[in-house]
Order: sequence, then C-alpha cells, then structure tokens
Amino acid sequence: MRLFSSLFSVPELAEYSDEEFDRLVWQAKLRRGDAVWVVPMAAGLLAAAAWMGFGALLTYGLKSAGSGLVGAPFKYWLLGNAFVALLTAIAAGACVRWVMIVRSVRRIINRAGCPFCEFSLVGLKVQHGWVRCPECGQRVYLHEHKLTPEDLVTEAQKRAPLEGAGPMGALKGPGSKRQTAGRRG
Repeated sequence: MRLFSSLFSVPELAEYSDEEFDRLVWQAKLRRGDAVWVVPMAAGLLAAAAWMGFGALLTYGLKSAGSGLVGAPFKYWLLGNAFVALLTAIAAGACVRWVMIVRSVRRIINRAGCPFCEFSLVGLKVQHGWVRCPECGQRVYLHEHKLTPEDLVTEAQKRAPLEGAGPMGALKGPGSKRQTAGRRG
C-alpha cells in the first residue's frame, strides 16, 4: 500500500513511519467496513460494462463495414475485448478503493476538522465549548462532534514547556535551589 501513497502523492501520509502508515490504513479499512470492497467492486463492474459496450459498438461498426471479422478471428476479438474489460474492472476497482481509504485516513488524521467544510480547527481557541470555523464561519460545538479542547492543540503547543518550567520541564518554585543560587552568585 505504501507504493500507492508515493504514486498518488498523499502528502499527509509522507510524514508517518511504515508502522504508523499501516495502522492508519488498517483503521481506515475498519472504519469503511464492507464499503471498502462493495463500492470498488461495483465501480469495477460498471467500468467493465462500459468497456464491453464500447467494444460491442466497435465490433458492430467493424462488422457492418465488412472488415472480414468472421469465424475464428472474431472469437479472438471478443476474447481480447473481454480481457481488456477485466483489466479495466480491476484498475477501476483498485483506484476507487484507494481513494476511499485515503479519504478515511485523512478524516482519521484530521479528526478536528470542521464538519461543514472539513477545514482544520487545530490551533483555534475554544470559547465556552465551541469554536468558530475560520473558513465557513459555522459554530462547531465540540461535544456534538466528540471532540475535546485537547484535540485542537497544535503539536508545537503540546511540546512547549509550561510557563515557569525549567529546562527539564520541572516547575521552579519561588524557593528552589537554582533560583536562590542564582541570586547569590
């Protein structure tokens, strides 16, 4: 599956390790359920039917033009047409399946997206349990979408030390040795 992410350039997945990538794809497949194979199969059958219809029209046009496709060559023509229809079905099904998985992975990664326009709400200030989407202007209530204020915290904010914290992350109190040692020396 990693091959498809490089072929179709999915920038959201590039920063993840192979193990994280596999976990996200697995979660997306579970999230989609049966649709992960039913919808692509339907798309593949539709593509195969379209190709066979095109092939039938082409065959009819060649036959009516008197091209000489009669007997054994005609059977090979139909067999070749059926083979191309099978390849078309497989390719269409694989593409539709990959698009569905990528959409699910994007929704998993961007969990804190606006439910109206899918714009990322990460980094916005929570006011009384809601935020306003800067893209569409809708008010998004966190509890309605199973979000918490921690879901909107950026990675930089997660890594930043607390105010008043020392270099190792421990809070320095007013009577700590380091502060008193600094005052004396």
